[in-house]
Amino acid sequence: MLPKSYLSALPLLPLLAALAAINAILPAALKSISQQPLLSAMTSGFGQSYVVWFSLACCIVLWRKSTAIKEDYNWLTYLLIVVLSIALLIPLSTINWVICAICAALWLSHCRTGNGRTDSYARASALLLLATALRDPSTKLLLTLFADQILSLDSWLTYISLSYFNDAEVSQQSNLISQKDGYDLLILTGCSAFVNLSLALLLWLALSLLHRSRLNALDYGFACAVTVTVIAINTARLSLMAIDQYWYQLLHEGDGAMAIEVTILVIAAMPTLGRIIYEAHYNITVHTRPCTRHGACHKDV
Repeated sequence: MLPKSYLSALPLLPLLAALAAINAILPAALKSISQQPLLSAMTSGFGQSYVVWFSLACCIVLWRKSTAIKEDYNWLTYLLIVVLSIALLIPLSTINWVICAICAALWLSHCRTGNGRTDSYARASALLLLATALRDPSTKLLLTLFADQILSLDSWLTYISLSYFNDAEVSQQSNLISQKDGYDLLILTGCSAFVNLSLALLLWLALSLLHRSRLNALDYGFACAVTVTVIAINTARLSLMAIDQYWYQLLHEGDGAMAIEVTILVIAAMPTLGRIIYEAHYNITVHTRPCTRHGACHKDV
């Protein structure tokens, strides 16, 4: 049996979280490679959004910036680690994302250096990994349990938009938009703002933590602005899709759909890019040092 001092020297939780993330990504990647040429599989992100890959890369960058973490766990944590390690054998992507999220949450609660300080980079890496791991299972869960409510909200916003800008008589019933002597639009989960919003907020979080390693009140304000903007863009998209078949094909499957996705990601990146430009213009440099035991953070500007 390995001594506890040896176990404490190993990055058990980050390692286990990384293995769970690999297991979660692997099924879609293998399926993508088996069904497409390698180049096409690469350009499609091996079955994953580029935002997910970017977020995982940011986790690695932040973790490499962190100092050595003292992993002094109790016996219950070690037991949970053993159980989660065995659960990695389950070949289900969602289960492995949940395992990754649990490991990231445990890691987040143990991000302390040997002198008892909280390492901001380690916490940022664990927080970002937690958000990345939770995005897929939480999105599936919410769209399963509350699909009617989410789609009804998208439909209601589209109805309001069409009623205001369109002279034709418009009616809304659940997730169906109907126009008198016009085109009807059935809104399904793939068209909901919820899916794009989850990716936009994940990109915002990854860029924000990569830039400053911790969030403040201004960052949360930016997150709210991104949320409102993404919902507004998706509402405008659905409203145009409800006009006629041409707009539907363009914004649902054509180049317009890609343009909308790129626009949403650019909007998610704008708060961090704006702060970088502002700090570069005014020659502002922020140095973040580890937090004390009481959580007080020191910043030199």
